[in-house]
Amino acid sequence: AKLYYSPILGERNAAMRILFDNVRLLLQQYAIISKGNFSFQILNPDPLSDIEDRAINDGLQPFPIIDNNTNAYFGMTITDAVDKKRVIPFFPLERAHLLEQDITKHIYLLNHQKKTLGIITSLPMFDDFVKNVAVDKWEIIRQLEDFYKLKKIDNNNPDLSGIDALLIAHPQKLSPTLEQN
Repeated sequence: AKLYYSPILGERNAAMRILFDNVRLLLQQYAIISKGNFSFQILNPDPLSDIEDRAINDGLQPFPIIDNNTNAYFGMTITDAVDKKRVIPFFPLERAHLLEQDITKHIYLLNHQKKTLGIITSLPMFDDFVKNVAVDKWEIIRQLEDFYKLKKIDNNNPDLSGIDALLIAHPQKLSPTLEQN
């Protein structure tokens, strides 16, 4: 992992410094627990440096420091042995309580292929229309999309092939074909 951090963020905001310390400590714990399978480095992307160019190329989100006309960075890239890459463009303060979950999710997804999860439901969990009114995707679907390829299974699409796991939520008015599957 490469943790990009501009110290000016911590100098101007103590909460950002604390968040950086928490990220660093968590990465140290991962390195110890992994027994050599995980390592990290901390990079300071000074303005107009090669490290800043690398941060931009890696997809990190610049944070503008207006009074001195520069950008600051606080994000991370995680790569594996075959150069698959996951990027956390910026660590926002409002997700500080989810830090371990966010980093662990990226490490997990780097090393695991998404399996296909079939979902049978009569509830408007996906971006659906109910009586001509648009209904937003449910949060559980958004969360599941991080870890699975989702396949909605209903009376119009009763095919269960290629499914690794099946989630059934409030099945109502299923066709006989789907009930038999």
